[in-house]
Amino acid sequence: RKNYLWYQNAFKNLQYIKILKEPKFSKTNYWLITAVLKNYKIKNNLLKKLKKEGYGLRTTWRPLHSLKIYKNCPRDTMKNSNDFFRKAINLPSSPKLNFS
Repeated sequence: RKNYLWYQNAFKNLQYIKILKEPKFSKTNYWLITAVLKNYKIKNNLLKKLKKEGYGLRTTWRPLHSLKIYKNCPRDTMKNSNDFFRKAINLPSSPKLNFS
């Protein structure tokens, strides 16, 4: 079961990854599952390994303030947004996903 190898290696030490949970007083449809990694290096290594295995995953959406069209707009430092973008990925989610 080659497909489970990435899972075993990537999540062996759970201190490096956190899956965002459903907020209190809400009900999610789990259309988008987001994982936050410990740092940028771990994020990129995991992305490369999983894409090599054929999984369709990606980084989170780019923060709007980082787009060229908004470069001259007023804003704060955006530290939290930038930090989240550097460490987060969106995991594939679909009722058709399975392990074969």
